[in-house]
Amino acid sequence: MPKKILVVDDEPGSILLFESVLKKRGFQVVVASDGDEAIRKARKEKPDLIILDIMMPKLDGTEVAMILREDEVTKNIPVFFITALIAPGDKMEVAGTSANPVFAKPVNLNDLITKIQQQIGT
Repeated sequence: MPKKILVVDDEPGSILLFESVLKKRGFQVVVASDGDEAIRKARKEKPDLIILDIMMPKLDGTEVAMILREDEVTKNIPVFFITALIAPGDKMEVAGTSANPVFAKPVNLNDLITKIQQQIGT
């Protein structure tokens, strides 16, 4: 059974890109376009990993991650953050999420796939 990844981004183009690349690598992909939808889908779908944009309407990515960490159903799901707030190659500490990788947009897809495979396999 393929590993399931929840991709959360408010930019449709980003969602399509991640969905295409991840499906080609054999992952099952579920998408959400805002924080509220991300929380609902994470609880329902129980993905193996979440790729979460930091800058989103309603709830931002850090708020979503904190809510997921407090939920028994979702607290152990790894979260990878993506953001346009830093330049590629820079490091960023996201408050309360130091164990989570942060990827700068535009995301180096090879690096992302490598980290995903290290975290959850294929």
